[in-house]
Order: sequence, then C-alpha cells, then structure tokens
Amino acid sequence: MAAVRAAQTPGRITLSPMTSADIPAIVDLEAASFPEDPWPLEAFVHELSNEFSQPMVAWDMDGNLIGYMINWFIGPEVHIANIAVDPECRGMGYGREMMKQAIRMSREAGAEEMVLEVRIGNVPAINLYVSLGFQKVYIRKFYYRNGEDAIVMALAL
Repeated sequence: MAAVRAAQTPGRITLSPMTSADIPAIVDLEAASFPEDPWPLEAFVHELSNEFSQPMVAWDMDGNLIGYMINWFIGPEVHIANIAVDPECRGMGYGREMMKQAIRMSREAGAEEMVLEVRIGNVPAINLYVSLGFQKVYIRKFYYRNGEDAIVMALAL
C-alpha cells in the first residue's frame, strides 16, 4: 500500500506522520484520554518502527497537538488501533475530521475495509463512527483491562 502523507483539512486540522519528537506530548494526551488504561510510551515508540503501522498526529491551525491515531495496514484492511482527541477539544468536530482524513487516505492507499474497536460505553464515539458509515459487527466480551466490552465496527471502503 502507498505511504500516507500529510493531509490538510481546509481551515481546521493537519494530519501528519508521527515522529519521535511528538511522543512525549502524545503520551500525555493518551493519559488524559484513557486514564484507566493508557498505552505506555514504549508502545508509541514501537509504532514508529512497526512496518504495518502508520501513526498520525493531528494539529490545529495554531500548531497545537489536538489528537493522534495509530492505523495498521494489514493486507486490504486498515485497523484503527488507537485514536484520541485532546479532552479539551472534544465536541468540536476534530475527531470527525481526523476520521474523514483517515478514510480518504486509506482509500487512496488501496485499502478495502477499515476496522476498529470501541468501548461499549463510549456513546459519542459510537455515534461518530455510525454517522461515518461504520457498521457494528460484533461484541468482544471483556476486551478492555477494566472488563468493559468492545464493539467491533467496520467500514467498507
């Protein structure tokens, strides 16, 4: 599949490949977003060298980090392994813009399907994914460390 390049959403965000310089801020954003079960620093470092991974960071027009996403390109599938928007920026449409850019870039890279897991209790995220065309596929029982179930969702590209 083709490499993902930086993409600009007019007037809103820029998605660009994650670099090692981004990781400290991403680890902080991860902890703020998922205080019960954050990915450790080592996981993000690993994603920079994972041949299947295309980690991206989202910047607002003032150059502030507002989010990130980890996408794994595995054959014809893109698996969203992790995605977060800064808690102070939620509800402003940034997550939608990140997802739209990821969908567009995945199509351009030749992917056929996008898959993700979402906490069954994360209703805002579920509603976002449904509004973008994702379908609920099945439930993964006790998927998260705290015992919460995950909904597996998929989007045909």
